[in-house]
Amino acid sequence: MRNPVQVGYRKNVYGCSLIACAVEVERWRAVAGEVTRAWGGSRDAVDLVRLGVSELLGNVAKHVENPRCYLRMTRIGVEVTVQVFDRSVRLPVLRHRAPAWDAESGRGL
Repeated sequence: MRNPVQVGYRKNVYGCSLIACAVEVERWRAVAGEVTRAWGGSRDAVDLVRLGVSELLGNVAKHVENPRCYLRMTRIGVEVTVQVFDRSVRLPVLRHRAPAWDAESGRGL
């Protein structure tokens, strides 16, 4: 799918409009990793950004009715911030119970 909105990453900001779906998460993890590397990020920084992108896009795909969202990455000095903006008007709801010790989801980052 061609993205109508995309901002280059040479100016310490990267942004892209996308549709969050399970089959595309790896693609966006790779893009975020490339951006982080281009900004001089270490291997650990690249891995952490990739993990964050997985979690954020996975949450949109799983919990939001309209999967269209916007991925934005910004760099200020040595810090990289990753944000995902979705179209939901509802705030996330925390569960009152902790997940089972062997559960594969429910803990977030």
